[in-house]
Amino acid sequence: MNNRALKPKTNSSSVFNYKGWRENFIITILRFACLLGIVMMIVSFPTSTTGTRILFIILYLLLLTITFLSAPYLLRAGTLITVVMLVGINALIAWGPWLDGSLFLFAAVILAALLFDNRTDLVVLGISTLTIILLTLLGYYNVFQPSADGVPATALADWLIYAASFIIFSIVLTTAINLRKKEFASVMQQTQSTFQTLTRERAKLEE
Repeated sequence: MNNRALKPKTNSSSVFNYKGWRENFIITILRFACLLGIVMMIVSFPTSTTGTRILFIILYLLLLTITFLSAPYLLRAGTLITVVMLVGINALIAWGPWLDGSLFLFAAVILAALLFDNRTDLVVLGISTLTIILLTLLGYYNVFQPSADGVPATALADWLIYAASFIIFSIVLTTAINLRKKEFASVMQQTQSTFQTLTRERAKLEE
């Protein structure tokens, strides 16, 4: 009997392809971000400054480029997180703690936790936190004031509450996401190990 002929080949599609899943996941997020970007520009352009409009257009074109042209996963994920962070920082500079700047910074931290496995979320969280602290200090010494019209007077307590809320929620959610990712990785490793064991046992039985 020809053992080579009877030995089954391992079908790579039978085992969960994490790399392929990750590529599809980032493409889906980027396409959603492109749609959301159109809505954001339509809503914000009437009240935005010229500088903000130029920034949004540049960031949106960059988003379209990495979405629809071939690019490595790391470049796509890193660019998406950078774009979201820049939108958040721009909102902080324009409106201080009174608008949605922290939501974008928070989204950047969560995306970093979801898209990377090397604790990049801590780097993004650190940069976002330092940005908020810097603006808080500059505002406290009257060096910085939000640039948008009609921004309420901002006290030190407003910035401190804003910063504390951002840091606490970011740490809690990123910790939960990373714990889930570890559990998922463990389950997938066990599944693949079981699959390989069954494949070997089947090969032995058919010899």
